[in-house]
Amino acid sequence: MKNQKGITLIALVVTIVVLLILAGITIVYVLQDGSIFQSAKESAVETTVTSIADYAQQMQVEATTQYYVHNKETTIKESANGEDGTLGIQTFFPESMKASITGDNTDTGLTSSKGKLTGEFTVTAGGHTCKMQFKTGVLYCSEVDSQPYSGVMADPK
Repeated sequence: MKNQKGITLIALVVTIVVLLILAGITIVYVLQDGSIFQSAKESAVETTVTSIADYAQQMQVEATTQYYVHNKETTIKESANGEDGTLGIQTFFPESMKASITGDNTDTGLTSSKGKLTGEFTVTAGGHTCKMQFKTGVLYCSEVDSQPYSGVMADPK
């Protein structure tokens, strides 16, 4: 027996215990709040909201341009571009995103005053629905997937 080489039973048990401890720590880290999966979901929402904000800023840029270059105010409505100078909200977003005017301004649309947009709209993109609003040119996101969301998305100063 002294000439046989191999692993002892004690070494095997110690190895298994260490592996079980590491597996337990990994499972807790993956499944708890703030886990890898939760972080991935939050990142997906952040990416979608940021992407929507980028496209929405084009509306604000257009309103500012119309005011300072052409000396006229801008109205962005649900429908496509009209002869009265209104712009359709969907023209600012790609086909993969569906935008619509919501809130109290469904009839009037997003309106500008001195080149700064005001009004509320909703955009569905990447499996998320985001409620956005302009308040005197500042873009906010107030809700994502019917959950409160707070943050200034863009503040053109």
